This record gives sequence, C-alpha cells and structure tokens, in this order.
Amino acid sequence: MEHSVSREAVRIGERLRAFRVGSGLTVDEVADRLSLSRAAVYRFEKEGIQRIETLERVARMMNISVGALLGVSVEYATNPVEFFERLRQLEASADWLFVAFGPAYLLTGDAWDRALMRYFADFHPLIHGDRAANEKALANLMKVLARRKRAFRARPPAFTNIVEAADVEHLAVHGFGEGANFALDDRQTHRRIALEELEQLAQMLERPPLNNQIGVLFDSLPSTSFSLARREGSTTLTISPFRLGARPSLRNGVSMITSAREAVELHMDLAHDLWRRSVIGEKAAAFVRDTVATALRESPLAN
Repeated sequence: MEHSVSREAVRIGERLRAFRVGSGLTVDEVADRLSLSRAAVYRFEKEGIQRIETLERVARMMNISVGALLGVSVEYATNPVEFFERLRQLEASADWLFVAFGPAYLLTGDAWDRALMRYFADFHPLIHGDRAANEKALANLMKVLARRKRAFRARPPAFTNIVEAADVEHLAVHGFGEGANFALDDRQTHRRIALEELEQLAQMLERPPLNNQIGVLFDSLPSTSFSLARREGSTTLTISPFRLGARPSLRNGVSMITSAREAVELHMDLAHDLWRRSVIGEKAAAFVRDTVATALRESPLAN
C-alpha cells in the first residue's frame, strides 16, 4: 500500500540533498558514514526523515543543526553549491519567480555557462589554494546550474526580472569582469558573450516571453541580490551575495533562505516598488542597445 509523504517531510529531504551536494559528498559516502544503504539515503532525500534520532545522526554527520535540517525560521549557507541547489529546488516547483538581479541567470544562453566555468576555474576560484578541490566544487556547481536551467526551460513559471542599468553598462564595457589577472583574450571573449546576452535582453524587453516581465532600473538595487519563489501557496525569500551575472562572485558571503511572513512581505513590498520604478518595453530595449553601441564606439572589440 502506498504511503503519503507530508510536504514538510519532502522539504527536509530537499535540505538534506542541498547540504550533501554543497559538501561534495556522494550518496555512497553519506550511506557509508551513517552505516546505511544507498537506498535509505535516496529515500531520505526524496521523502524526508521521520525519526528524530536519525535527524540527529544526519545533522552530526553534516556538522549542521537539527534546526537547519528542519528549516526552522531561517536557513543559512556559506557554500554557493549548497545555496544554488536549494534555489534549484525552490524554482523547480514554483509558479512565480521574482529576481532583483540581472540579467537573470536563468534567461542566459549556454555560452554564458561555459564562460562562467572558465571564469571561476582560472580567475575567481571558489576555493583558494587547492586547484583539485576547486575543480571538484566547480564541477558540482555547474551540474546544479545545468539542472536549474533545464528545469526552468522545461516548465517556465511566471517570471519577473529587474535589471540594474549599471549592470548593463558594465557588461557592455567590460564583459564579466576586469583586473590585472584577466588576460586580454579572455576579456574579449567574455565581453562578446556579454554583448550577445545584452542583445537577447533587448529582444526580450521588446517581446517578453509568455508570463515574463523584465524591467531596467535606473537606480541602485540592494547590495545583495534577493529573489522570491512562490509555490504551493507559500512564498520563500532568498537573499544572497553570490552573483552569476555582471561581476560574478561566489566567495566570502552568507546567503539566507526564509519563509518568515514579515521578511517575505517586506521584500514583496520592495519588489513592487522596484518594479514600479523600472523602465520596460521598447524604451528599455533602446537603452540597452544605445549602451552597447556607445561602448563599442569607445572600446571596439578586437578582431
């Protein structure tokens, strides 16, 4: 006879998977450390953990609190792989997403992913001083990001994205980033990709995909990005320093995930205010294209 699994139990399983992926552990390694079968670990990640003794064992093994597994009030993550796995889970069943950060990673093409991987491998590693550890963490991250994009493209929810005008200008002039350790050829490659994405952004501003709203804000967004995901009647807020757009960065920060009513309502009000002040449609598209044209006049791409 089939047994039902509560929504909260499923959420515990999602958090367990995020902690495991973020720590770079395989299912076999977790099973071995807990003296359990692989099937048991897969079941925990799919259906949650019912027994408090097992919750405590798993929490000790992961070096986290039981409250973190239960998702009591607020979840925190300093590991970007763990954070993006949790974000993927929230997005996978969302019926509406709001992203105050842009251009939104989920709307970028596959070339953006390849450039991100090169950027974090050679110029801005996730882990300092240990190339092997960085390569493993980066491979795990890119798997999570690829799953995010596949899920989004297969079942796109309603989507609102606000792009800061300063990010458009930075991408047009510099591409991903700038600095002494950034070779000219790499800067040019990343800039070409950024310019292609800006043209895609202009086209989406002119003709937004179904259920999508995109606007350009001629003001400063919050210093850390935030997003809202609504699913199954509840809304979850994520606040994160991790960036996958202009000036990408995945180090030195703490992300937060919460469904606390006051936090969600305050950020929902902020989202409405930011959207109200954003420019949309052909006017926003013209700004993007004019910014690109000016940047190319002042700093042409190398042949």
